[in-house]
Amino acid sequence: MIDSIRYRWEFAQLRSDGQYRRSGPIGLRWIRDGELPAPRVAFAIGKGVGNAVQRNRIRRRLRELLRSFDQHEQIVPGRYLFIVSQQATTSSFDDLRTHLSRLIGSE
Repeated sequence: MIDSIRYRWEFAQLRSDGQYRRSGPIGLRWIRDGELPAPRVAFAIGKGVGNAVQRNRIRRRLRELLRSFDQHEQIVPGRYLFIVSQQATTSSFDDLRTHLSRLIGSE
């Protein structure tokens, strides 16, 4: 099960102490935390990426991909902030899967 990042201090901790990596249109800032029962995730998709329909579509696609990775226990418990660029609007589902697997596998 994947949970959401909800608190301001979690975002501040990610910003100050988190590691960063990028693959294609997706950036990932993360901190491992073995004390968490499940990964905690947030998405940063700015208005420059597209209108609300496009941003929500990207968010739904990424959430579904993360669920599939989580079912196969490929995500280590921790806090993850996915930062999405405009190129994601034209990326296929398979392209997003490839970029996410590179990011998740690199942590």
